[in-house]
Amino acid sequence: MREIQVLKDRQTRFVLSTGRTGTNLLCEFLKKRNPELIIAFEPSPSRYAFMLWNAGRRGLIPEDCGRNLMYKKMERELARLKKDQVRIEFDNYLSPLVVEMLDYSVSPIVIHMVRHPYSWIKSIENFKAAHWRRYVINYLPFTKLIHPKASVFWNSLNSIEKSAWRWVYYNEKLLECKRLGQNYMCVKYEDFISSDSKIRNDTANKILRMLDPEHDSEIDIKWDEKINKSNPGQIDHWQNWPVKTLNNVRNICGNVMKIFGYQH
Repeated sequence: MREIQVLKDRQTRFVLSTGRTGTNLLCEFLKKRNPELIIAFEPSPSRYAFMLWNAGRRGLIPEDCGRNLMYKKMERELARLKKDQVRIEFDNYLSPLVVEMLDYSVSPIVIHMVRHPYSWIKSIENFKAAHWRRYVINYLPFTKLIHPKASVFWNSLNSIEKSAWRWVYYNEKLLECKRLGQNYMCVKYEDFISSDSKIRNDTANKILRMLDPEHDSEIDIKWDEKINKSNPGQIDHWQNWPVKTLNNVRNICGNVMKIFGYQH
């Protein structure tokens, strides 16, 4: 693996997920709360690096093309930081490349945000990408993950089942960050936006203590509105899914759901 030149007094903190987990909301909150933080949301060329990595894992190009592009990206970003500056990167494209990402920094901090797969599938299926991407995203090669265990029968799956396998793949990779010990924290989307003020505030303060060095007092937070909301679409509430589809999703996601304490 290519070595990276990293200065010990420069650190990137990551917020990673499958997407549709409240990362936009958290990003905008941090920007307003502490303008001194260096915050990046899915910075270029993350999407392109992900596509290269995805093509490499399928054996179509050298496997390290996407990884090396991300190495260069992180070296540039770290070089721009001044001593003791903190950079927070929200980047869902990095989530499946987490093993390589862990080597970008001497002691990276990772917030892993997760959402119950049933509500996540509904949200991601009904979400429409911005601008021109919504019309071409499904036709661009290597923009979406295929779980290795499902590759043989992928074309026989419906869209809900494919999303279930992606949920599993992303979160399996992110769980590898547990090796960071106290520098890793998993946050449930449901706790982050909870209507219970104690759960919501406890979750928000835990996140802030991990990400913002200036956070030294407890805050009482209320989310007035959602950001980057999913639109009503063809995918209904999970209770209205066909029984066969729901059972398949349970079988696909069940083992990983248990890790996060989610009920079937």
